[in-house]
Amino acid sequence: MNPKGTFFQTTFDGEPAPIELAGFRGRVTAPCPGRTDNTVSLCLGEGCNKFKLSRPKNVGSCEAYVLFYDESGTFIGGHIFQPGDESDGINPKSNTFNVRFGCSPRCGGAAILEFDVTEFA
Repeated sequence: MNPKGTFFQTTFDGEPAPIELAGFRGRVTAPCPGRTDNTVSLCLGEGCNKFKLSRPKNVGSCEAYVLFYDESGTFIGGHIFQPGDESDGINPKSNTFNVRFGCSPRCGGAAILEFDVTEFA
């Protein structure tokens, strides 16, 4: 699935999603099935271009997306994670203003992203 078609534009909510902490790992959940209005914010505002997700892993049962938006709310890129997929790290583009997490619109399970809790890069 192409996340740009589903999550092409968004409005910004004021608060990042609550992050569950388990030691040095954080966990955030997005509602399923996914759509633009039920993605959750991981970072909002100036400085999100330096927001790094270290060792992210999809520990849920649905395809999940880390999405990047510019200041106008336009989708500018992202990463797709199948259940069980992990990465060394994700760095957003230089014009990123909002980092969001979302679930596949074709899944009724769970989108759960686990990652190392670190400071901004």
